Amino acid sequence: MPRRKMIIPMLFKFEGIGDSVRGFLTIRESQFIQGKPAMRYVLKDGDQLHILNGTVQIDDALAAVETGEFVEIILIGIITTQAGFSLRQFDVFVGVDEVSNVKK
Repeated sequence: MPRRKMIIPMLFKFEGIGDSVRGFLTIRESQFIQGKPAMRYVLKDGDQLHILNGTVQIDDALAAVETGEFVEIILIGIITTQAGFSLRQFDVFVGVDEVSNVKK
């Protein structure tokens, strides 16, 4: 059997305003983080696989997205709630109409 290179997924974390991740939705799965159910997504962009943990906003936006569709998620803001929690806000785009240099 010929030798082949394996793609190692990288965990993507939004750290600053404008951070973005994009790719074709490859996997959507449930996981447990600190004992609580959470969604996890894998996006494939060319030779890269990005693992992304869901948030309420991302989960809602991706609920109707089919596996194989192109997704781009951009961190557009961080607000502080009255209770003092940080809440990240995202723009979520689906489709490739406006996107260039995309490899499946």
